Amino acid sequence: MTKKKDKNKKSAPILLASIFVFAFLWLLTGQLRFYGLTSGESKVLDTGWEVRVNNDKYVNVDLDDFKFMDSKRLDIISISRELTEDMDSGVTCELLVYLCSVEAYLDGELIYSYGLDQVWDNEMIGSGYHFITLPENVAGKQLTIRMVMNEDDAFTSITPIRYTDSERAIIDFSKRNMVNLFIDIFLVMLGMCFVVIGLVAVFFSRDALRMLLIGMVSLAIGIWSMCLNGLFVIFDMNRTVITTMEYISLYIAPAFIGMIFWDMRRSDKSWRNLVVAMGTTVLVDFSVIACILHFTNSMRFPGILMFFHIIGMGGIAVLLIGGVLAVKDKDFSEKIAGIAFAIMFFAIAGDLARFNIQKYVLTGSRILQNSFIPIGTFLFVILLLASYFAHLYDMILTNAEKDALTKLAYHDALTGLYNRAMSYDAYASIEQHKEKVAIVSFDMNGLKIVNDTFGHDEGDKYLKRIAHLIERAFEDVGVSYRIGGDEFLVIVKPEKVSELDVRLNKFKENAQKATEYSKYPIEAAYGVAYFGESGEESVHSMVALADKRMYEMKAQSTCSRYAEALNQEKAEETSEQAENNKTEE
Repeated sequence: MTKKKDKNKKSAPILLASIFVFAFLWLLTGQLRFYGLTSGESKVLDTGWEVRVNNDKYVNVDLDDFKFMDSKRLDIISISRELTEDMDSGVTCELLVYLCSVEAYLDGELIYSYGLDQVWDNEMIGSGYHFITLPENVAGKQLTIRMVMNEDDAFTSITPIRYTDSERAIIDFSKRNMVNLFIDIFLVMLGMCFVVIGLVAVFFSRDALRMLLIGMVSLAIGIWSMCLNGLFVIFDMNRTVITTMEYISLYIAPAFIGMIFWDMRRSDKSWRNLVVAMGTTVLVDFSVIACILHFTNSMRFPGILMFFHIIGMGGIAVLLIGGVLAVKDKDFSEKIAGIAFAIMFFAIAGDLARFNIQKYVLTGSRILQNSFIPIGTFLFVILLLASYFAHLYDMILTNAEKDALTKLAYHDALTGLYNRAMSYDAYASIEQHKEKVAIVSFDMNGLKIVNDTFGHDEGDKYLKRIAHLIERAFEDVGVSYRIGGDEFLVIVKPEKVSELDVRLNKFKENAQKATEYSKYPIEAAYGVAYFGESGEESVHSMVALADKRMYEMKAQSTCSRYAEALNQEKAEETSEQAENNKTEE
């Protein structure tokens, strides 16, 4: 089986599981929200209404089945119904309306009013839930709710009114929306965490930008869904502010999705990268223009919604072509990201279809009031985070492999010091910047004798000891290299050249101490040269001069001393062995 097929086999279960979780959560939220499986306290007033749309009157209306089309700003819709005995002891009515004022009358007496002044002043007015508390002893009285539209086609149907005991109205509302509330709060809290972490991390690593963008998508969709579902009403927020937040978060979310696409494709130099960049630019420009138009009162957010559907879906489709299709031959993390984007795309496309079907066709469908997007975003964010962490894992492994290869290329395997190749890089830098360094050339004494006498394993130990002594003596004043065989080099930093004699003495003292615990003398000859001392600003001439001085020192010391020391040690060992044998006899 090919590698590509293996990747596809890994991706398929993730896709199937995501589709199953999406369908399950959507059905679950729909059931809990609209049929009150978690609460049997609220009741629905959906039948027996008299409805007036401007001058048109409809009697005995079932609100589930009622719809009207081509409504305009300042159209007046009112609904009336006689209250029953079970509403006689202090209940609260729950009404969901969109972009219109609300007034409630009981036998012609005003008991609730919202937003009428804003309608006459042509100001933005919020959508959301209204909780209308009825007084005691209302059985048999006429409840009339009058709504004045503040936007064209603000809504095409009236959501049935729920009522429950006033003391438990908010509790009952929360119970029926608890799954949506959980998902939305999860998205908001997760988004806030990743935005804060991303803002800090992006200063240290460019790769943290994706974490920041994922957080922004999660935060934007979470806020949008809480506004759409009216959940901010629990916190008693202003409905106009809530609706403004709803549209802003909705319009900017696709722009952040586009930025994530772009961040993933930034290393791709093909035409797809250009497509992603163009799609992202369109989405960003649209969100900016929409905000400018709204806040200058040229065109309010609701009036821009149709353009958002067209541009948003077009932009997401472009990103899908340029981003998801581009990852088909990429690594596993990008496969997961591709699944995430596909789910988000179909959630958005499905939600647009759901919105228009619910608004213009199946106006009485309660389950179609439940948006696909929050659940799609929930899965989108989870999968994107999984993709991001998989990407970080791959990046860490890649960097570890790169570091390991770099270490092999520039470090001596036996001693751990830098090797000759690394020294050449240092030479080039010194000559380029005319650094007034000093160079110390070391050559071990007696390595061949140690190898011949004690074996090459002991010779390797000798090399490591000398390397350790050199590195310790010069660890904070220069860089140590093993040039090859028994030759070492130290490049002393310009600002530390004055400490060179002290460090050489430290090396000799430590070598003498090491000799006390060794079978053979631990020592090395060395020579020192300074930048420009030879009359040339060439590091190679410095090294040659340091080598010359090192060989002069080596000639004054003796390898014969090694031979004498080793022969003496061998003689002592032989004598000791003979004495032990004699004792045993």
